[in-house]
Amino acid sequence: ATHPNSRHPSFAKLLSRNLQYSKLSNVSKLFDATNTSIVGIGVPCCLSATSRKFLAIGTSLSNIVLFEVGVRLHKLLQPDETVSYGAAVSLDISRDNKYMVCGFANGALTLWDLNYFSIAKTIPSSSGQPITKVAFCSDTYSEFISTDL
Repeated sequence: ATHPNSRHPSFAKLLSRNLQYSKLSNVSKLFDATNTSIVGIGVPCCLSATSRKFLAIGTSLSNIVLFEVGVRLHKLLQPDETVSYGAAVSLDISRDNKYMVCGFANGALTLWDLNYFSIAKTIPSSSGQPITKVAFCSDTYSEFISTDL
């Protein structure tokens, strides 16, 4: 399907000026089917990116692979191994690039401090349903929303 405005000349011009495609070959190599089983990080399930600093990919094994713009692999974030979170199914990074919130298949949430690459807070599941979307509501980490719809 095409966008209804795609035939409009100014719309096409706007897209060509503001939309860029970049192949992330380092990311592709990391998640190659043969590599995934060797490294044991899991299959990609969700991603979040900021224009200035980070690309985060949540995996089927509860891991979050964090890339810094211009750097190959920055950090592999792993939640508490004593809890079975299931897949990381939703991610968002705060506008100031200091925090990341992750929703899991078991309904739990983790708030990550990206300055220290550690969990700042864990919110256990209240419904047992996957957290399908998380989003920061303000410029700081103090407000975010989540849904299990």
